[in-house]
Amino acid sequence: MIFGREKETEEINEYLSTDGSKVLLVYGRKGIGKSALLKEILKNRPHAYLTAYETTGSEELSVLSKEMNSEKVKTASELFSKIKDLAAGREYTLVIDNFPAFVKADAAFQNELFEIFKKDFSGKNIKLILVSDAFLVLDKLFFKKNSLWNDYLYKSLEIKPLDFYESMEFYPDAENSDKAFFYGITGGIPAVLKQLTKEPAESIRKLFLPDGGNTYLPEDNMKEELREMSNYNRVLKALSNDHTRVNDLALVTERSKDIVVPYMNTLMDLSVVTKECPVTEKTNRKKTRYSILNTYDYFWYRYFASNIDLYFAGKYDEIASIIDKDRKDFLKIVYTNIVKTAIKKHKCPGLIFDTDDIGNWWENDEEKKTSEGFDLVAIGRSNGKKTICYGRIFCNDEPLDLREVKSLIELTRKVKEKGDSTYYLAFSSSGFLETARTAAATIKNIILVSLDDIV
Repeated sequence: MIFGREKETEEINEYLSTDGSKVLLVYGRKGIGKSALLKEILKNRPHAYLTAYETTGSEELSVLSKEMNSEKVKTASELFSKIKDLAAGREYTLVIDNFPAFVKADAAFQNELFEIFKKDFSGKNIKLILVSDAFLVLDKLFFKKNSLWNDYLYKSLEIKPLDFYESMEFYPDAENSDKAFFYGITGGIPAVLKQLTKEPAESIRKLFLPDGGNTYLPEDNMKEELREMSNYNRVLKALSNDHTRVNDLALVTERSKDIVVPYMNTLMDLSVVTKECPVTEKTNRKKTRYSILNTYDYFWYRYFASNIDLYFAGKYDEIASIIDKDRKDFLKIVYTNIVKTAIKKHKCPGLIFDTDDIGNWWENDEEKKTSEGFDLVAIGRSNGKKTICYGRIFCNDEPLDLREVKSLIELTRKVKEKGDSTYYLAFSSSGFLETARTAAATIKNIILVSLDDIV
């Protein structure tokens, strides 16, 4: 069963309803569910689903022929001619998964596919979908000006991780706090979600330790695309430990800014890292900072790669102790992502408006080397009026009091951008004291949210 993916399903079905004159490119990290989604959509349609293998040209043709239940062919053209015969008189779809391996097996294969596509597929009843885990390879094959496919690309569709609500379908009986934690340590990656057990500690062991059997570790996701993994590992380790600005990253990694910035750009191309500015100051380069996009990657680099000596020594209990001590900081990131999704999906009680943008806001104190800000700022419209919601996430042991809610309101005075309607959102993992609830009941634009409210 495929959870979520309604938007992706709609986009793929839209492509399948076209005249076949273009190619659909589907990509995303390993384990994200590309193959499962396509096979589900195509299960009642005539199609051939071919998965290329990292091998030589002759052996590649042997592999693909067997996938088609056909005798071995001598050329790629002969293979695709068989596809044309299978498609005669009906709608048909050809999928080539792991497409970079197909191209790598023999440089002529891509040219042969392209020629038969133009001559016998394009404009007729045969749809062509090309699939890949890699992005940097696809950039060369599809997005450069001299690419064969440049004028024939219908759309490049990235399959992204599931959000919190979609991920919950994998563990519907878990406690709400465990649902949040499971979402955090898997990052919404379906192949990783499927490996969860009922216990958080056991799930961590299964997902991240050598004897767990997980073949989708974050580093494995990047090794095929990046040559200098040693440098990228160092950068990602620094990012996971709160070194988020270029100058700081350069200092910690002992690399110049001119080297660090291209690393960041490459990691952004791979959807591993994101670049942020305050949502109300998107052109303010002085406030630019970077962060690891997916919490699964973040968890690995913060707790395992950052303690690789303990990892290699098999001292997993010591790593578990570090995770336990840092649990609140990790969960604050997870809860922030969850609340943002709840706002966008109108699942946050008392806060219903259409969001145009959602991010965060902060102010740096360069002398003290500190910053303060909001964990989320959502900007949109309600009843035709500009609406802004300022929010902070509190991962605390005690219920939140009125003082923290007041500090939230005070901080908004430092933000230049204003809305016609303003909301102040406080999320607390441990609920709220009566003083805070009384204030929220009196002042209608104060929104108090717990995890139970939005699950």
